[in-house]
Amino acid sequence: MKLTILDMLNLVGVTRPTYNTWVKGGVVRGSNEEKLTSVIKKLLWVAQQPEWKQYEKSYLTNSKRRDILQKLLSRMEQPNVLD
Repeated sequence: MKLTILDMLNLVGVTRPTYNTWVKGGVVRGSNEEKLTSVIKKLLWVAQQPEWKQYEKSYLTNSKRRDILQKLLSRMEQPNVLD
């Protein structure tokens, strides 16, 4: 998906020190595990969307990529999207 680490941290809702702990092999706490699992499911859904696939191979700036991702993630709020 070509997201920056900062983009991913913002999506998951964790800080850089938390991320650095994970990278060093630290334990993912329960609440963060739930956030991480939720974001992974959403990103998998986004990766399957035709809109994302059309941009996947293009050369977008990080801000444009984030905008498109946010647009697609906003659909997640619709009922039964992940069912």
